Amino acid sequence: MSEPHEQSPFIINIREGGLECEVTVRAGMDLESTGEAMCLGELRDLEVEITSDVNKRVAALLLLHETDKEQEHSLVVAQGQEPRHGKDGRLELNPKLLGPVDADVDELGCNSADVVLEHAEVVDHHDRSAFILVEAGERLGTLHEPVDGVDGRSVKGETIAAKVGKALVLNTDESVVVKACGAIEAAMSGVVVIDGKKIRVLQKLEVHGNVDFHTGNIDFPGDVVINKGVKDCFNVQASCDIIVRGLVEAASIHAGRDLELLGGAACREKGELSAVRDIRARYLNECDLRAGRNLTVEKEIINAHVAVGADLLSPNCTIIGGSTFVTGSCDIEEIGSERNIPTQITLGKEREAARLTTAADELLEMIQGKLAKSQSEHDQLQHNTSKLTPTQAETMTELQFEIGTYSRLEGTLSSAVSGMDQAVGEVASVDLTVQRQMWRGVTIVLGDCEAFIEEPIKGPFRISLDSHGKPILTDLISDSSVELSAVARVRSRIEAEGADEAIAA
Repeated sequence: MSEPHEQSPFIINIREGGLECEVTVRAGMDLESTGEAMCLGELRDLEVEITSDVNKRVAALLLLHETDKEQEHSLVVAQGQEPRHGKDGRLELNPKLLGPVDADVDELGCNSADVVLEHAEVVDHHDRSAFILVEAGERLGTLHEPVDGVDGRSVKGETIAAKVGKALVLNTDESVVVKACGAIEAAMSGVVVIDGKKIRVLQKLEVHGNVDFHTGNIDFPGDVVINKGVKDCFNVQASCDIIVRGLVEAASIHAGRDLELLGGAACREKGELSAVRDIRARYLNECDLRAGRNLTVEKEIINAHVAVGADLLSPNCTIIGGSTFVTGSCDIEEIGSERNIPTQITLGKEREAARLTTAADELLEMIQGKLAKSQSEHDQLQHNTSKLTPTQAETMTELQFEIGTYSRLEGTLSSAVSGMDQAVGEVASVDLTVQRQMWRGVTIVLGDCEAFIEEPIKGPFRISLDSHGKPILTDLISDSSVELSAVARVRSRIEAEGADEAIAA
């Protein structure tokens, strides 16, 4: 605020940081013709810039005063231009990355706090995911450049500087691409992590707690590490490795490479575990497990259905109950228990291949039956080709088509089964080593034979096939061998199946 001139009829105030100048005419002043020049002079003394607009406003104020000189009158006679400050650069995120967080955090500024991400689209409690998964090339957001400010101007004609907009320094790595246009894209598939001013796509997903309703199911294009366990009815799938440090309950876990169960699995006959390559576990209880290559178990396999595409090498592990398929070598501490719990070990076969072979055999038998029927009907018509009616001739043509179709199916299916058997045969072997004991109630399936253990056999010993394909048992201490039939009841599975069919007939 300015000080009024001595004896001046005017009070001049400059306010709002120099953006406004107000003139007040004292009451009772008789200014006559000198008032305007006097007011403008005092404004100049205070360095107020005199413009045509100021002249008009001063004249209007004095005209107002002339109408009622006994009252005090005020008017803003000069106004400056307020600066328009620049805006800082900002990150506008793809709404997919925000989930149910507050709408006012959709722009990440220089001082933004960490953003906690949750998936916005909820289908059900199991499918809900706490992780934002993106594909390579997917848009993550847009990086906006700072906006320049415009300087202001005071009533004295002085420049009022506008604040400069600051660029947002966004920390990224090779997993994120920032294009010249500001578009931010994922350079690889993975999980998005935003921490302050850093945005990344990780190909390793780490779950700090359990996989449960908090996280939802997981389907990840990389490695997954779960620091606790996996709860009932949840699914975990990864294109690479999976490590679970806690207990796996009745859940489904599928690894594109290796699976490691450091806390073991107790699936209550409801869980499914599989890996394209190797599986390592502390223990397996009532699980359905499929290892594409090798399986290693530290302690025990109880009432589980296990299929191993290559070797089961677990010399400190006990197998009790259930069924175990091992295509390659098998090294186990103990099989069965003192309670004579039925336990089956199948050697030299691949479980899924065996299932497919059985289904293929059934289908092949059906195709061959239809082929024989069509061929028989066709042969009967062919004996009387000179006497066929038009309808019979048409039927004969249809039968020829069926014969061709069934013949092609028979050949294709037989070739496929042969190829599958050959592939399995390349890694298949009958090679079972038992370190301590094999108990009564155990059944060993070896190719076309099966052996029933009716008395405990003390280890260490090895079961294999001799050069004639007969199963033998070798004592690993004395290095002496006997036919397996000397210590177990051995029968041909082919003969047994024939007997079963005869009984059924």
